[in-house]
Amino acid sequence: VRGFPADDSLLAWRCAVLGPADTPWEGRSVELLLRFCGPYPFAPPLLFVLWPRPFHPNVDDVTGAVCMDLLQEQWSSAGGVFAVLMSFLSLLASPTLDDASAMPANVEAASMWRHAREDF
Repeated sequence: VRGFPADDSLLAWRCAVLGPADTPWEGRSVELLLRFCGPYPFAPPLLFVLWPRPFHPNVDDVTGAVCMDLLQEQWSSAGGVFAVLMSFLSLLASPTLDDASAMPANVEAASMWRHAREDF
């Protein structure tokens, strides 16, 4: 896991996580953009996956936006950037299908994960 400011403003960070074992992303570096906006740290940052984007239920295939509860109602400033990146790493291995069903980031990926995981 790594993250560093992408520019002089410190409002955008380039980050990366190494895909977890036993997933389609094993050993692959997944590149991310973390954007701090609004009243951070009282509001969560935005997290986007850069190209190439993983086919994943919680990653919007058009924008790359990541849908996870830590970046919404479960946000706590106590964890900070490290917690966001570790949560994303966990999400790669274990999608949150409840979130994907309520507000699907990638409907096709969520359906495949539920009904044909061996093809995922």
